[in-house]
Amino acid sequence: MEDASEPAKKAKKTTKQKHDKGKQALAVSKFFSQDQGENIKVENPDAGPGEIGKVLGAKWSQLSREEKEEFLEAANHQGKEDYLELIKAANRRDEDRDKGSGG
Repeated sequence: MEDASEPAKKAKKTTKQKHDKGKQALAVSKFFSQDQGENIKVENPDAGPGEIGKVLGAKWSQLSREEKEEFLEAANHQGKEDYLELIKAANRRDEDRDKGSGG
């Protein structure tokens, strides 16, 4: 039985840096998958989503650092565009709400 005076063990927290790297990897893989996915489907018409993912992963690991950087740049650029679009949409909603309230 645990002593009530002992502090409970805390779960490890993920650092912001690790979290951001995970997001970055996801975004980069999204662009690579969009770029190469159709080719993989054409080359492997009977392949399911899991098999296509494996092929994409193998192709990604064969890319040079410079080739991967191209997808990283595309992901960063798209991320900025998405963010700006979200801000514009939020501003439009605010303006519409203000007009509707007679303000």
